[in-house]
Amino acid sequence: MATMTQKDWEQCVAEHSKSIDYIDTDPKKSTDRKAQIKSFINTGKETARATFFVTHTTLTEVHGFWCPNAAIISIADDQVTIAHWCQVKIINFT
Repeated sequence: MATMTQKDWEQCVAEHSKSIDYIDTDPKKSTDRKAQIKSFINTGKETARATFFVTHTTLTEVHGFWCPNAAIISIADDQVTIAHWCQVKIINFT
């Protein structure tokens, strides 16, 4: 197994420079102007890598979205700010 060298990394970045918006080493401290703000009722299940945010409930179903913890910029009482690169999809959580 080969190890990526600094030269390999620089070549990779040069090849993909047009598709890279920016390189953010700490997304939680990002002041990204394209950040998304999503409303939620409460947080559901949490794992080491993601959090489930409940958006609405019915008598038999719970709806919401999973969000990677790396994409969460901040959480307020009923709103979460998410990095622009994260796409969320409302799902039925069972």
